[in-house]
Amino acid sequence: MRAYLGLGSNLGDREQYLRDAINAIDGRVDESSVYETDPVGGPAGQGAFLNVVVALETDNSPRQLLELAQRLEAAAGRMREEHWGPRTLDVDVLLVGDLVVNEPDLVVPHPLWSERVFVVEPLREIAPARLAATLPVLDTSGVRRVDSLWGDFDRSVRPADAARWFTDWPGPWAVAGGWAIELFVGAPVRPHHDLEVIVARDDVHRLHDQLPGWEFFVPSPGGFAPWRRGEAFPADENQLWSRPSPDAMWSLEV
Repeated sequence: MRAYLGLGSNLGDREQYLRDAINAIDGRVDESSVYETDPVGGPAGQGAFLNVVVALETDNSPRQLLELAQRLEAAAGRMREEHWGPRTLDVDVLLVGDLVVNEPDLVVPHPLWSERVFVVEPLREIAPARLAATLPVLDTSGVRRVDSLWGDFDRSVRPADAARWFTDWPGPWAVAGGWAIELFVGAPVRPHHDLEVIVARDDVHRLHDQLPGWEFFVPSPGGFAPWRRGEAFPADENQLWSRPSPDAMWSLEV
């Protein structure tokens, strides 16, 4: 089940609090870029928030995710001294599959998520197409996208992209390579320039229909050769590279 947590910090080393919390989330499959926003409500004079949305695959209930959120906040030393006051870390349970919960201390979906631009815009980055299509359009004038929490680690292609690209794929597939290692260890390992995915050889011809308009190439002496619709996949080859347009960087290795 796919769930989404919203994380924010406006006190102390904001980036480090977010990094530590993200790395402590089991089942994490993706996180958005970081967005900086002015505080909404609460006492005057607070610093700006850094916000990020994290996607995870989990069997945990919404209640268990709330308990996780509270543990992450406690680990960051959050003190609840003032309503909507400055905080080292704030973690909200935004969405948990299609589940609906309405309890005194837990409401899912989060009652304000669709009104908060610092939730909607990060979520738009990593949501599957079906969810992204339902997101509201909000005024983004008060939101500033900032540098990645991960410094030089290139996160322009993400596992969540594969989830969108392979929606309704008829056979098995899996993220592989460096991204798979990161998902396993829960932390950045090295820069990434593309995304590696494994599919069954018998299904590889379906890629042209799955990713219409993309270009596909197979290794050849001295470089790469185009692999076009209707052509047999080389029997002695087990890799191909693809990109969404001629001027794009390589995005997918299969």
